[in-house]
Amino acid sequence: MRRVYTIIAIWFALAALTTTAFGDPLRIKVENAPNAVVAGETYIVDVLVTKYGRRVRTAHPVVTVSWAGGSFSYRAENANHDGIYRVRVRVPLPGKFTYDV
Repeated sequence: MRRVYTIIAIWFALAALTTTAFGDPLRIKVENAPNAVVAGETYIVDVLVTKYGRRVRTAHPVVTVSWAGGSFSYRAENANHDGIYRVRVRVPLPGKFTYDV
């Protein structure tokens, strides 16, 4: 019975260490996203990247706009603020699109 308790204790210790090391992934918040998009117009969207509640300066966010026939990717540029990145997104065709950061 001691072996079982020892194995469970080791497992919980490893789980705690793993959570501490890899626990908080990057959090991404899209700011000033447009409510409606007109095909052919360029929209500027700000992306805020944080980890552990602090802004990340070294991230390289990419916005991917997808539709049934394919997708476009736009790389965000640093907006001279810690953790804020700016991306110019243009949807060339009318239709229904989704985006992912």
